[in-house]
Amino acid sequence: MGKIVENIISDEVITKLNQVNSLVVFTGAGISSSAGIPTLTGPRCSPIWEYNFINDLLSAEKIPGKHILHLRLLDNLLEKIKITFPTLAHLSLAKIANKFTNFHIISQNFDDLHQRANSNNCLMLHGEIIKARCLNCNLLEIIETNYKTHWQTKCRCGGDWRPDLLLFDEAMSEKLWQQAENLAQSCEMLIAIGSSGQVLPGGLLPAIARRRGAFLVEINLTPTEITPHFHFTILGSSDEVVPKMF
Repeated sequence: MGKIVENIISDEVITKLNQVNSLVVFTGAGISSSAGIPTLTGPRCSPIWEYNFINDLLSAEKIPGKHILHLRLLDNLLEKIKITFPTLAHLSLAKIANKFTNFHIISQNFDDLHQRANSNNCLMLHGEIIKARCLNCNLLEIIETNYKTHWQTKCRCGGDWRPDLLLFDEAMSEKLWQQAENLAQSCEMLIAIGSSGQVLPGGLLPAIARRRGAFLVEINLTPTEITPHFHFTILGSSDEVVPKMF
């Protein structure tokens, strides 16, 4: 296990940031929690996830029947995300991208706050709740109204819509996972922000990067299951820590 410090950016971390050419930032729900978006795990876990039927409602088997509670939950989350704004951490990451030859964000979040902060090169492992995907042709379309209304329409090919989300009973596509794994294997440094490491397979990325020799830094409110993989763990709010790093 590496060093665990509170709200302190060590000289070693700053030096590494100035030396590396390739940086991967791996983000979990914690980076968006200060914007008011509920988290699934961790100290800021929202009561919305405490219902024992949440996994059932956010499952692929509810899509064909357009289950009313399934749509209501999606619309509640969509409405919350549409009125939120990128946090200081999101904005800071967008500003530093040009400092590196290769800079990528791999996110386990379903919000679009990285994109609204003007970050490019974002690999969204779990999709985006603001988009619908055609079950027939895979066309993506922004949901301008809400799920209940959008689900009453058809794609131009005649197909039905589904959320552009990786639901609880679905496996990540091999192509998407291979992209994430390749980025973790090739980066010189990986910074994990607000991820508990409990959601797989994304939670495996820090260990993959460490095995390939990358320098790892974790930013979280508390130590996590993946803390032993990191050279440095900085305990604190991402909105306070991230702007100080760059």
